[in-house]
Amino acid sequence: MVGYDGSDASIRALDVAADLVGYGSTLAVVTVRTTASVPSVEPGAREQLQGRLVQAGYHEATGEPATELVEKARELDADLIVIGRGNGQPEPGSVSSKVLRRADCDVLVVR
Repeated sequence: MVGYDGSDASIRALDVAADLVGYGSTLAVVTVRTTASVPSVEPGAREQLQGRLVQAGYHEATGEPATELVEKARELDADLIVIGRGNGQPEPGSVSSKVLRRADCDVLVVR
């Protein structure tokens, strides 16, 4: 599973997740909107993956990003969450830091 919000960090994470997709595996792209009024960023993810010939399922949630990503990973029974972060170390309150602490599965943080 990969968290995608259209940011440069999530675009890098999507590329890494696409690299990891192998025979028999499924990629889930999860976008978390903080409010229902924020437009979907899914088309950008679809274009990026279609250009690489990678198929994926697309999911959206609304709420606090780290909480929703961890919950969606549990719901999908994901064995890996791939998430991007900016340059430098994850800040204690950052989404990537929260996902690292809360996830039940492995987490790959991409910079």
